[in-house]
Amino acid sequence: MDLREANPGNKNRHPWELARAAALDAFATGLPRSAQFADIGAGDLFFARKLAARSDKPVLAVDTAYPGPSNRDGCLLVRDIASLPAGGVDCMFVMDLLEHIEDDEAFAWMLAQAVSPGGRALFTVPAHPCLFSAHDEFMGHRRRYTPARLRAVLAGAGFDIREVFGFFVVPLVVRCAEVAWNRVGLPARAVRGIGNWRLSAVHVATRALTASLRLDFRMNRAIARLTGLSMGLSLCAVCRTPPVQDRSEKGGSLPRSIEDTKKSAATDPSSSRLNHTP
Repeated sequence: MDLREANPGNKNRHPWELARAAALDAFATGLPRSAQFADIGAGDLFFARKLAARSDKPVLAVDTAYPGPSNRDGCLLVRDIASLPAGGVDCMFVMDLLEHIEDDEAFAWMLAQAVSPGGRALFTVPAHPCLFSAHDEFMGHRRRYTPARLRAVLAGAGFDIREVFGFFVVPLVVRCAEVAWNRVGLPARAVRGIGNWRLSAVHVATRALTASLRLDFRMNRAIARLTGLSMGLSLCAVCRTPPVQDRSEKGGSLPRSIEDTKKSAATDPSSSRLNHTP
């Protein structure tokens, strides 16, 4: 969960967060316990703790909201991606983060340098630029993505894109209704984060909604594979990094924007805001 959405007095998890975590955690299946995981924009460590259960190594959890390097719950907390070992991450998760970054292309390139040759990287971002709303402003989003824009950013960073698909159609319908309501001038409801969900994980409503969203994720992934259509409030990109020889062939001088971003990140931990909900 994004720390700006967190409610310290509420330990319940929103079905959106539970379903997303369960669906994305499956992408780490099959990796050995020696694998190095990284959660970029880790927030309150909800997902990073799941990854920690899969590995004998501390999960690299990165978020500029952390006060400094520390160890917690099987995770090594750091403030900046400059702390990541070059080519040292076997599986990286970057969930609902790119939309916060001013230069997302440079940031994605820097992330790619931390992933081992042939390693895995998974990204999620909010979809449909036409739905940019007060919720995005509250979350600190700079943009929402089309599948083409997401592919361009990741391919330009050197990632080998295996899949791009949408997920969570029901939340998309709700967001469309909210945006339409606001644009016709009707009173808008106050923007609230997912940290205010009041029902426990075992409550029948939470369980039903979580199960339906997990089914939504699987169905939309299958639809995208069959038809190429991406439907849902969010987009997911499943990537690999190329082998060493392919990386060298794609090498060359850094674009100026990337070089400047890398220098800035190395000297100012707050220069790349690592915060996250579509």
